[in-house]
Amino acid sequence: SQAEYCGRSGDESTLICTPLSGIFLELTWGGGQNNFDLYLIKNSANCSVSNACSYQTCTDGVSWSDDVADTSGNPFMLMENSCGSGPENIYLEAPAVALYSMGIHRRDNASCPNTDEGDPVEARLKLYLNGIHYNTYERDMDANLDYWELGNLHWHADGNHVVQVVSGYESNVQCMSP
Repeated sequence: SQAEYCGRSGDESTLICTPLSGIFLELTWGGGQNNFDLYLIKNSANCSVSNACSYQTCTDGVSWSDDVADTSGNPFMLMENSCGSGPENIYLEAPAVALYSMGIHRRDNASCPNTDEGDPVEARLKLYLNGIHYNTYERDMDANLDYWELGNLHWHADGNHVVQVVSGYESNVQCMSP
């Protein structure tokens, strides 16, 4: 399958969809009312770094680009779902040659207490590279504050991108503070 961005034409009469380039992540999860957060982190695996792309930092984009005028090298959170079953989407149009870490945090919040606390809830991450579905990764996450470091994406200039699945899993992790 293919990742696309769809929008209306200037006169609103036509829906226009274009394939997405770069990196596109889509997180969904099962169960009742839960809050999961998606992370894309450049040159680090730590979900608490200030330049991590997450719901707190990335709705207006995080500055990763060396050129202030060119925002195509900055990630954006296109969709954020703070209570429900997703989706959450992060898009990076023009990735720099670098290492990118992908992670998922199960996190309770005041407006959405996890209805399945104590029960495993399956998280699903779809990874698209240059608009093409690369893989879907799934894992049960057991409790509030669990963090799944899915893995690393090595983005190369020659197009030979490498995904290294780490599947690190930790409990009681504090990512960014609200």
